[in-house]
Amino acid sequence: VNQNVNARLRQTPVKLASSYKPFLRTSDVGAGTWAWGNKLIWDYSEDDDAKLQKAFDILVDGGVSFFDTGDSYGTGKLEGRAEQLLGDFASNYRPSPSPFAPSPDNLVIATKLAVYPWRITTKQMKNALAASQKRAQGRIRVVQLHWSAGNYQPLQERCMWDSICTMYEEGLVEAVGVSNFGPKQLKKVHDYCAAREVSIAVAQTQYSLVSCQQEMEDHRALCADLGIQMIAYSPLGLGLLTSKYASLVDDDDNDNVDAALPTSAVRSSLLKGALPGARTLLRTLRSVARDNGRTESEIAVSWCVGKGTLPIVGVKNVDQAQSVVRCNDGFRLSAKDMSRLDEASKTFEQPIARNVFLTK
Repeated sequence: VNQNVNARLRQTPVKLASSYKPFLRTSDVGAGTWAWGNKLIWDYSEDDDAKLQKAFDILVDGGVSFFDTGDSYGTGKLEGRAEQLLGDFASNYRPSPSPFAPSPDNLVIATKLAVYPWRITTKQMKNALAASQKRAQGRIRVVQLHWSAGNYQPLQERCMWDSICTMYEEGLVEAVGVSNFGPKQLKKVHDYCAAREVSIAVAQTQYSLVSCQQEMEDHRALCADLGIQMIAYSPLGLGLLTSKYASLVDDDDNDNVDAALPTSAVRSSLLKGALPGARTLLRTLRSVARDNGRTESEIAVSWCVGKGTLPIVGVKNVDQAQSVVRCNDGFRLSAKDMSRLDEASKTFEQPIARNVFLTK
């Protein structure tokens, strides 16, 4: 990204194997698009698109340059909707006078290709990338495997690894990565790609104050050892780590809790089950937020940044976009506050649902 973009920010380097272009640069915090097109979990409606464009404009004006998406984002006939909207929004964006706003051409849009059982050849994966690029109007710079086939079709794995190496070698993307690979699988794919002189630039995993079990910490340590930028998705624990729920920790009225729950049956069930065991953590989160003049969600995201990850925060509206911009203003938690949150996270009695696609 342009070196003049948001001089206040520490730009996160995303390493590439290329000898002529040593890294991409992104904002400390990225924006996620899982909700764009998802009716089942996030109650998406096409009527929301104008609001999403405004949110996108605010993000870019505020210096947010990393956008995460996937070719499976969008339910039913809307599959691929998130990629399409990102392409449309970037094309429609008109730069503001802000000195922090990157050019749309310098945004780092990273997609994830679904590892469907019927995608078994490199050609099929290249075709999938071509379809993604068409939806995103050629703006995708990073491609990742959305999950590993190791749990259900191990013989498919080597083909998937070959596909991302080939995409990089043929110049179809600027960097490659993986998502939902546990430490063992991550080491395997890293070694395979390294033998072909291709770097795994990024590795995504579910990581937050409510999903920082030992396996996730092992993943973080391995990324640091291998020089891979770890991306933390769901840093707000599906919304649990926000003021909406932190305000309920001292409320024993179940009606108030029920009223605060999302309309999505899936998210409502997950959050209602997790909330009782999260009270100590949420009280600490609220206290740290007040001490620093920040919101609970900003503190939760800053904790992820403090752990060396690049968190991607889902954005569905203007308020959420503004919050992500504030997360990119260079604020850092003190060592004392990081420690307080570390200890509070250990009291969480029911870790938020683990992604079923995550491998060992």
